[in-house]
Amino acid sequence: GHRARWRCWECGWSFHIIVAARTKSDRPSGCPACAGNVATETHNLALACAQSGGRLVHLPGEWHHPTKKMEDCTPASGE
Repeated sequence: GHRARWRCWECGWSFHIIVAARTKSDRPSGCPACAGNVATETHNLALACAQSGGRLVHLPGEWHHPTKKMEDCTPASGE
C-alpha cells in the first residue's frame, strides 16, 4: 500500500501511514500522537516521571540509554 504523509487536525502532529489504514471503514487509524503512541512535548517519559507524584521520581537517575533521552520515549514504550 501507498504510505502518505498526514497532519492531525487536532494536535498538528505530522506522520506517515498507509492510506488503506486511514480509510478502512470498520476501524480507521487515527493520529499516533493523540493515541499516546509517540513521544511529544506533552506526552513523554520525563514528563510522566515529573507528574507521577513521586511514584516514578527514581527513574531519571537510573536512565542510561546510549542514544535516546527520556523525552524521546513514551511511558508505555517498549524501549
